[in-house]
Amino acid sequence: MSQSRSKSKNPFLAPDTATIYFSMFFAWMLAVPFLGQVLSARMLELQIFASPTQTSITLVAQFSGLVAAGYFVKTSTAIRRMIITTIGACMLLTLVFLLPYSFMWDILMIVLPFAGGLVVACWGYYYQSYSTPSQKLQVAANIIILSNIGMILLNVIAVNLSASLSISISVIMLLWSMVLCIRQKPFDEFVGGKRAENPGVIKENRQPEIAELPKTNAQMVTLYRSLGLLYVFIALITIDSGLMYQVVTPAFAHLELLTSIYWAIPYIGAIFILKRLPERVNKSFILYIAVTMIGLAYILFYILNNSAASYIVVDTIMLGAFGICDLFWWVILGEMLVFTNRPVKIFGIGLSANILGLLLGEMIGTFLHSSSLGRINPTTVAVGIVFISLIVLPVLYNNLSRLIKNQTFLMGLSRYTADRPPEESGKAETEFMRSLDFTGREIEIAELLLKGRTYKMISKELCISENTVKTHIKNIYSKLNVTSKTEFMMKITH
Repeated sequence: MSQSRSKSKNPFLAPDTATIYFSMFFAWMLAVPFLGQVLSARMLELQIFASPTQTSITLVAQFSGLVAAGYFVKTSTAIRRMIITTIGACMLLTLVFLLPYSFMWDILMIVLPFAGGLVVACWGYYYQSYSTPSQKLQVAANIIILSNIGMILLNVIAVNLSASLSISISVIMLLWSMVLCIRQKPFDEFVGGKRAENPGVIKENRQPEIAELPKTNAQMVTLYRSLGLLYVFIALITIDSGLMYQVVTPAFAHLELLTSIYWAIPYIGAIFILKRLPERVNKSFILYIAVTMIGLAYILFYILNNSAASYIVVDTIMLGAFGICDLFWWVILGEMLVFTNRPVKIFGIGLSANILGLLLGEMIGTFLHSSSLGRINPTTVAVGIVFISLIVLPVLYNNLSRLIKNQTFLMGLSRYTADRPPEESGKAETEFMRSLDFTGREIEIAELLLKGRTYKMISKELCISENTVKTHIKNIYSKLNVTSKTEFMMKITH
């Protein structure tokens, strides 16, 4: 992925710079203040042992930063200023961890996670403004992959070489992140890749494919119901991730070298595979598979021993599943940003569900270990959460599909999209296509695409070759002036 250049003809390619700077910051956050191995390794060097409540305090601080950001900043200028100043402050404060332990460490373990939450939430503005609907998955995947690669690098250096060296490198990454952010111009200053003469009057140039904001009470109810259900689902499934830190990770702590290198590789691999899947592949079933994989991983953890081979099996299944889940809600949250003029608030609150789930998982794990209920195997709790998640998932799909039309993670499984009668959803789309001089065959193919059919399914249903289908779809995209299936869906349904 190359860095964005000013001569780019497409203003939506600007996220390359935003992606890189945010990935560097996110890598620091994952490795240092957010349950980070780097900080843990540094404390071990100094023979300092964190209190049992330190993790909970860190998660609460992170949660507070994510939720609070949307109330602090409301304009693009304020968002950019907060990101730059916060990253600069984090860079300077991280240097304190190179000094001997003092009370400042305890303060920073609260301040830095809070600051991290502010920056992550603020990046929701860039996620909304610098990427079209068809780019949400790619941008989210790039962010998650790059940040976790950076985290692995920092962790390996901290565990196997020197925690101080790793902290120093993380400070350099923060400096790089801040410089790139300073160079990244606010979206409102661009029109067609050029600096606008009057940045305050270009709203009509901002994300031309975006649907209008909900106007009626019914639309607002649908939006907030979908957000609420998504929040509950994310928090619920992330409880199993919190239990992982309490139950699975300690069981393999003796495999220090292996865990520091391999831990996030399946997570990255799953996201990379999803990113590379052809757009026509129906991704609806993948989330069901991922949730089931989490339950399978806990069952295998209970059955297998604590050898290196067992770790590879359990970690591959569990982290691969969590990677799929994380990409799902990053993409769905990105799609929801289309419907709001407060992206920082929605993105921050949405991602706070991850932190809430981790916090609940950690509390449940601690409670089971310390109380008379310790006889209850955490695996039983984890698998129970998986079953509840599978029950909630169809309800979530149906509500999301009412708000987000034909998103590839949602198509094919929702009663709303699969069973609604043609007179409810098809007439307006067909009339729109006729107004653009679609041929009869093109309308047939477009209607099948709207129903979630793949190229192969359309080929069989219409008794034509797959190449012919591709040719017709190319013509359809040309008439609509779109370049992908997601953009086609947004254009037709909105």
